[in-house]
Amino acid sequence: MTSEGIREAYRSLSEALTSTGLGWIVHQVEERVREGRPVEKEARIFRDEEPNEQVFATGGGAETARRPGKPTLMMTLEPWTDDCRLQFLIDAIRHAIIHAADVENEQLRLLRKYGDIKTVQFAPDANAVERRSFTIEGLESQQVKQLAELLDALDREVRA
Repeated sequence: MTSEGIREAYRSLSEALTSTGLGWIVHQVEERVREGRPVEKEARIFRDEEPNEQVFATGGGAETARRPGKPTLMMTLEPWTDDCRLQFLIDAIRHAIIHAADVENEQLRLLRKYGDIKTVQFAPDANAVERRSFTIEGLESQQVKQLAELLDALDREVRA
């Protein structure tokens, strides 16, 4: 997939999510992208020579020599590449929709062992900032499976 194709796929996914009320996924991904991508890199921290190993300078100032220490792995932040941004959005969709649907369906399956349960509604805590209730009804496994297959195909194309 070309760089332009990757950017277009990201834009299309973002628009589709936003138009279906899932813009919060895009918002969270964009926040993380602005922060930078954490990467582990090898670094050498310079340290001063030990006094007994000090080499005397021939010039006027007697500054201590510095030498690199042992290599150490350190975390740093780098800008996200276009393909990494798209893969991150794909993973976010997978977690927010596919994995959440699996958990929701599994919980309903377990509850249905105890009775004829169609939906489960969760009421907000009395101290909750947001006073919206949450309802799970289960998602058709065929729709979730199709979305998972589409995301997998797009992910494979980006990695190729």
